[in-house]
Amino acid sequence: LEAASSKINAKGWFSPQSDSFSLSTAVDSPDLEKLLALTGETKAKGSLKLDADFSGTFKKPVFTAKAKSENLRIEKLNLGSIKLEASLDDSGNLKIHDLSLKNGPASLTASGNAKISNNFNSIVSDTPVDLKASLKNFDPALFWTESLPFSGIFKAELEAKGNAANSSAVLKSE
Repeated sequence: LEAASSKINAKGWFSPQSDSFSLSTAVDSPDLEKLLALTGETKAKGSLKLDADFSGTFKKPVFTAKAKSENLRIEKLNLGSIKLEASLDDSGNLKIHDLSLKNGPASLTASGNAKISNNFNSIVSDTPVDLKASLKNFDPALFWTESLPFSGIFKAELEAKGNAANSSAVLKSE
């Protein structure tokens, strides 16, 4: 499908007998506002590239996804540039290989993993935790288009290890 200078490709199959499926999708939209205007929605601006593969069964889904967005704005929230690379295996191991957000001098980076239950609403207590996140030069004024009742620049580092039920974490902030 090509529309509003965007390309959307999807192919896949579903088998009701085995409850299995496969779907590959790619989105290349240099102008989200134009693309979403086709649906009557105009609350997002910026560009989006997405490549994702989903397969498995509904009880044990698997996916890999890579997404990149530039100059992303949703309503009054300026997110800037976002990059995400994530995967989920058939054992429920969710891995965030790379998550980064950059808006001017502000940046957020994160990576880690967790085991997700089959109903996707809880984390298994013995899941190994290995989470790292870094927030640098975060100025809220860069992200909101309206004036805020507070200001300042924030920095923080978070590292958590152990398992979901008993982990240790170190948070440093300025």
